[in-house]
Amino acid sequence: MARPRAIGKISLLSLLLAFFLPGCGGGGGSGSGGGTGPAPANQPPQAAFQAVPESGEAPLAVAFDASGSSDPDGQVVAYAWEFGDSGSGTGASVQHTFDTAGTYTVTLTVTDDDGATDVATAEISVTIDTSDPSAVAPPLAAGKNGSVAAATAFLYTGDDPVQTGVWTRPRSTPCARRSCGGSSRTPAARPCPA
Repeated sequence: MARPRAIGKISLLSLLLAFFLPGCGGGGGSGSGGGTGPAPANQPPQAAFQAVPESGEAPLAVAFDASGSSDPDGQVVAYAWEFGDSGSGTGASVQHTFDTAGTYTVTLTVTDDDGATDVATAEISVTIDTSDPSAVAPPLAAGKNGSVAAATAFLYTGDDPVQTGVWTRPRSTPCARRSCGGSSRTPAARPCPA
């Protein structure tokens, strides 16, 4: 009868080992050897940003803030900006000025501590103030296109005041007199008596 007791002790020992050892990596051959299983895969970061303002007149200064970007299993370590006008920047918060009218696609690329990336985009709309003619057609520069006087000299080449827009007193008539309804600058409205 001693034998059945030994089998009972072995069975009890086996049952205890089977219950406590699977947590130690000894039961079932998981292949990891350490009992923790395979390392979890890196989760990519999530890029997000705000732009203030999103539209306006040129030159338009816009503040960008990517502090809303996150990484579920680590941290964001790099922020790269492309502003759509050949400008770029780095950092969680940047400012950029758009000098000309147009619609610009701004791209933010964030990188996490394991090298994974994510991208977010937004459009910035820049207009010009058409009430200011210099914004549409800038004035002539003296050294670039010649002087304004040279560019408009053709207006003053004729003797006809309608053609030139400039009235000059004909040399053949006497100077106007105030008593005849004229002044020294304007012709008389009626001929002066001789």
